[in-house]
Amino acid sequence: MQNFKTIICMITLASVIPTNNSEDEVLEGNKKKSINQHEQCKIGTSGTSTVKEPDCVYAVFNVTREKEMSFSYSSSQRNFKNISQHELDIHIPKEVFQKAKPTEPIVTRVILTAFRNTTLFTTSMKYHLLNNMVIGVNVGNGNILNLTDPVKIIFKHNNESNNGNCSYWSSSKIVTKNGSWLQNGCNTNKTREYFICSCNHLSFFAILMVDVVGTPPKSLVYITYAGSGISVLFTAVTMILFLCFRKRRSEHSLLIHIHLNCSLFLLHLFFLLNVGLANSSGQMLCWLLGVLLHWALLCCFTWKAIEGFHLYMLLVKVYNIYVHRYMLKLCCVGWGVPTVIVVTCASVNKYGQYNLGSDQNHTSADMCWISDKTVHYITIIGYFSVIALFNTVMLSIVAAKLCRRRQSSLPHERRQQLWKDCPTVLGLSCVLGLPWALGFFGYGPMQLIILYLFTIFNSFQGLFLFLWVLALLHHLPTKEDSSKKSKTEGSTTT
Repeated sequence: MQNFKTIICMITLASVIPTNNSEDEVLEGNKKKSINQHEQCKIGTSGTSTVKEPDCVYAVFNVTREKEMSFSYSSSQRNFKNISQHELDIHIPKEVFQKAKPTEPIVTRVILTAFRNTTLFTTSMKYHLLNNMVIGVNVGNGNILNLTDPVKIIFKHNNESNNGNCSYWSSSKIVTKNGSWLQNGCNTNKTREYFICSCNHLSFFAILMVDVVGTPPKSLVYITYAGSGISVLFTAVTMILFLCFRKRRSEHSLLIHIHLNCSLFLLHLFFLLNVGLANSSGQMLCWLLGVLLHWALLCCFTWKAIEGFHLYMLLVKVYNIYVHRYMLKLCCVGWGVPTVIVVTCASVNKYGQYNLGSDQNHTSADMCWISDKTVHYITIIGYFSVIALFNTVMLSIVAAKLCRRRQSSLPHERRQQLWKDCPTVLGLSCVLGLPWALGFFGYGPMQLIILYLFTIFNSFQGLFLFLWVLALLHHLPTKEDSSKKSKTEGSTTT
């Protein structure tokens, strides 16, 4: 139905373009430009109710000179004019006419459209459009992109409109199946009375107003960026330490920690790149950033599952746990399974720009991420839920074994063991990824507290893993120590 309405509107617009140039009033110099056609177009009706007001209004201007031009739209009179009235202004730079393919040998046609019925531009996002209006700008016959002198559309607002973002409509299948509102290529500048949109291309433009009720505090954003930066630093240091101490025995536990550390390094690095480039990247770059971030996150989850599996092998399968090429098989699972999942999602175009909302300073929180909710729920929520359940069982077994050992010890030793066991359990919980499960409980009156805990634990997990590996390296014997110990045991036996 939505595609049918789009076709009706486009046919209506195409039908008003004149074929006889002698009837047009061609404008030159500073003379006032007249409207070649100015009509009301109706997109259609919704259900059984009839739309009383026009769905859209269009105007066609014929231009013969390559110079900057300004137009305005009056919502009260529902028409376009070639003078600036500062209710809704459109400034088209000279560069647009230089790049435009003329409709006729000397004439470049400018088609402006104002949509009051915005059902053509609906998505699954929770938002509304400023004044329920979409403005379309089309010049000539070709697509005009990568302008150095941007097109400016000025929307008037009330002082309560604080969370708006300049957006344009993209129907690319790379983004979503039907279309999506994007911000890349457009900058937003808000004054006391206006939203000023500066965009480097022509399209359908609007101000997206995202509900800011319940928006997380700005401090959480700072904690996330700082924590990710620190995690990138310390995961890199962890890899350097491992290379420096490689002469020591490389136990399987340490090697698994290092692989988890590498996945965390990639996750936080791709996250910072994603946040920094999401608004300014093109569709293909955004698609690639979404693929890399999804892959790194799945690798991180998978290696946390491997941590739990290895813990199971140590605690439950105590004897006869030798597995031929154990680490090679774990690596195939840890890096291979996420690769298969991501390649499958990428083959069906499930990545693109994802709008997370806006804060009260109308700063858009955009990321290049999964554009399909079903894929997100299956590959992120469902995948991690299974891992979290398994790792929780493993951590419970560890805690139970520690409690039994403490009960069998002397009374004066129990308190000392308790102080040693608590950091062990907390460290294991971070290694097993259980702080990610806090996201399942981020509702109700404790939402803000849980959100802070979730952000701190998961943003700084690179630092926590560094401390864990550092402690493990400190207690790990060298090959020389192991050989001396074996010789001593051999002589004693003799």
